[in-house]
Formats: sequence, C-alpha cells, structure tokens
Amino acid sequence: LHGIDAPPKQKGTCNSCGGELYKRADDTPEKIKVRIQEYHEKTRPLIEHYKQQGKLYTVNAGRKIQDVYKEIQEMIQQHM
Repeated sequence: LHGIDAPPKQKGTCNSCGGELYKRADDTPEKIKVRIQEYHEKTRPLIEHYKQQGKLYTVNAGRKIQDVYKEIQEMIQQHM
C-alpha cells in the first residue's frame, strides 16, 4: 500500500535512506491471506492464553519511542 498511498519521490528508491525499494516475493494477496489465517490459528490463541494467566502486558506503541521505552522499563521493574 505504501507504493500507492505514499509512493517514493524517486521510483525504486527509499525517501529516508536512499536504499533500493523492492517487493517481497510473498507480498501477494494470496500469501497475505495465508499469513492472516495462520495468525488467527496459531498466534491469537497465545495472546488469550497469556492474558488469562495475567502474563500479557500491552503498550501503546503509537507514541514517542522514549515514552514507549520508559513504559516498558517500568513494567519490567514492577515484575522483577
């Protein structure tokens, strides 16, 4: 979607680092559907498992990296 929603200024080149942009071989709608299905079958049950045990902690990662890091550090300190 980045190629559609936020295309690079120069085709094939990253705006941030100047590196080459490429598409993964498994970045197709069919493969993505398989990965999503596997997530629901294999990963999602683990989330509920650890939540029930009180061992799942969540962090809002949509903030400044320093704030996220500080919150994670505080969580670790509280549970050591």
